[in-house]
Amino acid sequence: MTHIHPAERAAGQQRMRELLAQGVAEVRLERRYWREDASEFWGQLGGHLIRDADGRPMGLVGVIADTTARKLAEEKIAYLAHHDYLTDLPNRALFVERLGQALTLARRYRRRLGLLFLDLDGFKVINDRYGHRTGDLLLQQVAARLREHLRASDTVCRQGGDEFVTLAPECQQAADLEHLAQTLATVIACPYNVLGVTLTLTASIGMALYPEHGEDVDALMHSADTAMYQAKKAGRHQACFAESLPASPPPLPDPRPDAMPTELTPTRSMSAP
Repeated sequence: MTHIHPAERAAGQQRMRELLAQGVAEVRLERRYWREDASEFWGQLGGHLIRDADGRPMGLVGVIADTTARKLAEEKIAYLAHHDYLTDLPNRALFVERLGQALTLARRYRRRLGLLFLDLDGFKVINDRYGHRTGDLLLQQVAARLREHLRASDTVCRQGGDEFVTLAPECQQAADLEHLAQTLATVIACPYNVLGVTLTLTASIGMALYPEHGEDVDALMHSADTAMYQAKKAGRHQACFAESLPASPPPLPDPRPDAMPTELTPTRSMSAP
């Protein structure tokens, strides 16, 4: 049993005892194994039960086929099914799954959670002027900044195109969500250097809270999306709450580099409904 990976050795020994006790004639098991040089690999054991002269099970004899390449390919396919190929962020499918789980916990423990819907102002102009390669690299830099400024418990996904959605389960009050929106707006508005070209963007952000703006995934996403379009109509580079909160959006920080504050404070005090 020393060829079985240490992390699976105890379970492997137990499984082997069970198979011998059951008298199973053929065995096919896939698990991690050790090579002689202590490197690990995935392998599939195909074996047959051997018995003594009295017919009692003695052990298994078989061959271990290296299935590492197939296993890694399966893991990559599973990863790509839940992540955006360009930014490596969770995609909509994974985001909806996590939002559903967060809503279940929020209902159980009677907590709020926040949702931000971000749309990049002016991205289409940059993409059309400098080309898709520049646009793709710019989206990757935006994604990296969002990841860097979010909590470990938050989830940000690329919704598609130049839209991003952020789940903030620890934002319990409107003021908390507003502060997060302003923080993300500030980091997005800082200049980018892409292929030697300095570019600037701003973001229009829609904000929604559970349960005030929706009690399920679709309703909450719709509220945040609608609020984002309201922010765009208000002049872009704005953050707007969904309808059940005051509709007048607070101004976001000036996107010019020389006007960037080192620390943001909410421009308007807002209490949760």
